[in-house]
Amino acid sequence: MKVKKIAVLIILLFIVSFFIHSAAKIKKKGKTEDEYLKEMIGQMIITTFDGDSLDSSAMLKIFIDDLKVGGLILSNSNVVSKEQLKDFLLEIKMSNQHVPLFFCVDEEGEYVRRLKARHGFRVFDFSPFDLGEIDDLKFTKKVYEELANELKEVGLNFNFAPCVDVDTNFNNPVISKLKRSYSSDPDIVVKHAEIFINLQEKLGILSCLKHFPGHGSSTVDSHKGFTNVTETYLELELEPFLKLKNKTASVMIGHLFNENWDNQYPATLSKKVVTGMLMNDLGYKGLIITDDINMAALTNNYELEEIVLKSIEAGNDLIICSKFINTQKITEIIYGYVKDGTLTQERIEESVKKILKYKNKYKLEQNKKKEIREYERQLKK
Repeated sequence: MKVKKIAVLIILLFIVSFFIHSAAKIKKKGKTEDEYLKEMIGQMIITTFDGDSLDSSAMLKIFIDDLKVGGLILSNSNVVSKEQLKDFLLEIKMSNQHVPLFFCVDEEGEYVRRLKARHGFRVFDFSPFDLGEIDDLKFTKKVYEELANELKEVGLNFNFAPCVDVDTNFNNPVISKLKRSYSSDPDIVVKHAEIFINLQEKLGILSCLKHFPGHGSSTVDSHKGFTNVTETYLELELEPFLKLKNKTASVMIGHLFNENWDNQYPATLSKKVVTGMLMNDLGYKGLIITDDINMAALTNNYELEEIVLKSIEAGNDLIICSKFINTQKITEIIYGYVKDGTLTQERIEESVKKILKYKNKYKLEQNKKKEIREYERQLKK
């Protein structure tokens, strides 16, 4: 590590020791009502960020200190090497004097990966489809043990995986063609996904079932356009969510339209799907996350203001936004809706309480302390 970086980290280490708390919470004392509201709104947003170090990132200070976002999503542009990423994430944690962050990644295996071999990470040649085909649970455990350990090693605490979409359409461009589904048999999907969840859980990493209510039958990639599954969806696609709902920390909603669920809005924006099907019918109590709201399935058909409003009204707790410019817009949109009475502050508090509950359950603050103490030991060597 360069001398300059060591000096920066030592300064951050000194500063953070005065501010670190034992639990994730938003303090109301000493803040105006507006400041408190805006900080709560920030917790509901997970965003991508630029750069591969604190010095090279123009947006991180805004996201962390001004918007106080709830989490950051790792992208390929943030990763140079394993050691660089570990240092970078620790720098961010030490510079953040607010509620601890979710450090998120999409790490499903093979085609959907951010931690690549060229960066010094292990080679994972096995997709979910491959593991389902082999159908050897001991082998699956070995593969996912290595993957989960690498996430933990670099300081990531939230993986948007496993993908539990059932492989019902072999021509599906975004699920089957990318080998993201374990199988066309829901039971095979469940048993392999459960191993992945359990191994991440053991290491204090949040898991995420996706894409509710099931993306396996689609004929369109929701990144690219409106995704209507009315004629293709099968009820068996719900089975993995039903069987794994009590195992996972979170569920991601897909941008999927089915007129039998809601004849007006896709699942992400539908209260009938998020609150009705997932929370009420399935009895799910954990965190609920939108897929990236900048995907064409939404943006080609709805304005940002409607997307944000309907996402929250539907029952989502966390909104994923992959465009820097929209992250600040989203906070302003939500703030405006609360101030004019379209959304209640109680609705915001409802989601924030869940978010803080899971940040405490997974000991994000305590783990941050452990990482800092370990770094101190390394400095003394």
